[in-house]
Amino acid sequence: MEPSYDLSQDNTLVLCRFRPHNDFEREFSSKEIVEIAQDSQSVTIFQTKEKGEPLSFPFDYVFDENDTQSTVYEKAARPIVDGVMEGVNGTIFAYGQTSGGKTYTMTGPNFEDPVDMGLIPRMITNVFYQIENSLEHLEFTVRVSYSEIYMEKIRDLLAPEHDNLKIRENKIMGVYVEGITESYTSTGDEVFEWMKYGTKNRTVGANNMNMKSSRSHAIFSMTVSQTNKLDYTTRIAKLHMVDLAGSEKVSKTGAEGLRLEEAKLINKSLTTLGIVITALTESKKSHVPYRSSKLTRLLQQSLGGNGKMSLIICCSPSLYNEQETISSLRFGARAKLIKNTPKVNREYTLAELKLLLAQAREEIRRKDKRIKVLEDLLRQAGIAIPEMVDLDESDFEDEYRDGAYADVIQELEDLRSRLSEEVENSLKLKEDVKEAQTESEEYKSVYSVMEQHIKYMDSQIKNFENSQKEKEDLIEKLTVGKESYEAELSAITTKMLEQEQKLNEREVEIEILKNKLKNMKGDVVQQQRTEEDQRNEVKKEIYRKYTVSHQLPPIKESTIESVSDEVYDEQKWREEKRKMIRDLQKRISQVVDLELALEEARENYATLELTMSEGERALKKKTDVLERNLEQLTLMYHQLASQKSALSVDKQVAERKSQRLQEKIRILEDQLKKANVELDKCQREIKYLTETFEKTSKLSMLGSSGGLGAIVPSGRIRKSIKGGVGSFKPQIPEVTRNYSVSINM
Repeated sequence: MEPSYDLSQDNTLVLCRFRPHNDFEREFSSKEIVEIAQDSQSVTIFQTKEKGEPLSFPFDYVFDENDTQSTVYEKAARPIVDGVMEGVNGTIFAYGQTSGGKTYTMTGPNFEDPVDMGLIPRMITNVFYQIENSLEHLEFTVRVSYSEIYMEKIRDLLAPEHDNLKIRENKIMGVYVEGITESYTSTGDEVFEWMKYGTKNRTVGANNMNMKSSRSHAIFSMTVSQTNKLDYTTRIAKLHMVDLAGSEKVSKTGAEGLRLEEAKLINKSLTTLGIVITALTESKKSHVPYRSSKLTRLLQQSLGGNGKMSLIICCSPSLYNEQETISSLRFGARAKLIKNTPKVNREYTLAELKLLLAQAREEIRRKDKRIKVLEDLLRQAGIAIPEMVDLDESDFEDEYRDGAYADVIQELEDLRSRLSEEVENSLKLKEDVKEAQTESEEYKSVYSVMEQHIKYMDSQIKNFENSQKEKEDLIEKLTVGKESYEAELSAITTKMLEQEQKLNEREVEIEILKNKLKNMKGDVVQQQRTEEDQRNEVKKEIYRKYTVSHQLPPIKESTIESVSDEVYDEQKWREEKRKMIRDLQKRISQVVDLELALEEARENYATLELTMSEGERALKKKTDVLERNLEQLTLMYHQLASQKSALSVDKQVAERKSQRLQEKIRILEDQLKKANVELDKCQREIKYLTETFEKTSKLSMLGSSGGLGAIVPSGRIRKSIKGGVGSFKPQIPEVTRNYSVSINM
């Protein structure tokens, strides 16, 4: 079957894509320096920093910010996929500054989004769509690998522990990465799972221009092999999908420390890529420094090789990134001059080589028969037959000018070398199987020992659990007893505080009554003194009046005789006498009242004395009772405090024992976990070795039929996909969606 893919287009397919302005660029300047031609095949940059003259760059197609992911795929990637399905190697990669939109273009924000998925998911989907809708007599195998170049070291993203892998080259495989994981797949979903797994392992970092800047070059490769069951022809094509890290200007990204070292190596590898492209496009052939960088070394067969290449230049339309945009466009213009020589990678199968060998033998037999007939005719004609004939090489060139013979010889040599390698691998595999069987026996014995150990550990754990349960019951009882004692102690303490408060109140009342009694005694004494003074005054007044009354007659006689004219004075004296009598009577009345009051005060005092003595006796009795209660409460308090202290000590001892038991249980649980892990590991290894032994047994029976090969884990088991099913529906809708989102790649 002749290839339907056009091999006459040997130039590299170069396209350009401009993303929308991001927030920072809008704040810096909303001015655009880009103008795309109406036919979308050239772009003009209105530069402001150099001479100011517009620069025009021709491309195969120029995408603006409104072009969808589907449009980019149809223009940039579909021709590459079509070529791969015809047996032609293909490479597609995005180039540009950091935050230019490369990762968005190549992978998209989501592998499963039918609208925003990038080129790589769309290419994978289309590959399986074409496989499912191919002819029924075609059989396909697809295997994938995913690697990154970080700090000039190759790392396997499908097996991250494999880092710093080496690049090798031979006549059969060409340039390849030694030891990289290649996983066979049969559906697009399996490929997406591998992609998701590898993308999680990829190195990213933040800088001032991009919060998720790719810090490595990522290469996702698919090898598609198709075999025609009718004529036994085989075609093998490799599809490389490359997401390059962006070139960086340190003054803008603010890279420092590790980010600065990453930026240096990224810029170095991209500079080497530019030097290689320049060397390939020069009219005078010169040395092409592929080996100067791991990136150019891996892309050696894609740059100027026998496959098709598509390059997407991802740029910013902002004035802020003017110099970076011009540099990227110049890179794309140089890359457009690269000329490849697309070639269908046709591989002869063993059955096809056997058929060619049979045909060659039949042709040689016929020619030998014809030569013998001609020799007999020459002998009959008497013509001597020379022993050696120098044959002109031009005859062979005419007969095999199409190069088929040389190709067959080369394929036979390749097949011989491959067969030798397979035989060596088979011998090595048999030795590995023997070692695996020995290890399996060892693992079985270890497994038996581990089972016994686990049983012993289970019994120990049960014993500790029972002991721990008993300790927990004891602790629970002690806790309940402690809580009960604490409640009783709290109640007694409360009562004691209430009694102390009442006692304090009674003492205050007693003190107040004592003060009142003392004050009343003082008042009574003072009142007695006052009454005594008044009594003395009355006595004095009575005595004075009495003296005066005895002195009046002689005075009256002498006065009548000597002073007759003093009648008026006498009357006045009488009046004064009457006043004095009245005053005396009044005073006598007051004395009587005072005596009555004094008697009443004495009675009140006696009553008060009687009352106060009874209160004091009652208060004394109450005080004695309270003191006895206080002594009892104090004694009970000290007893409870002693019991609480003893319980606290017992509790601390129990807690320490419990902690020690918990620690022992934790250690035993850790040992049990480790034992379970070792047991699971042994079981997996025994299962793997058993499966390996079974597969090896099957392969040993297939040895002579070309079934030799290494036993590999699940992803490396060959899976064949038959064409003609036609049930696969690609999730690539043709929609028109505005690409006006902020992209920071």
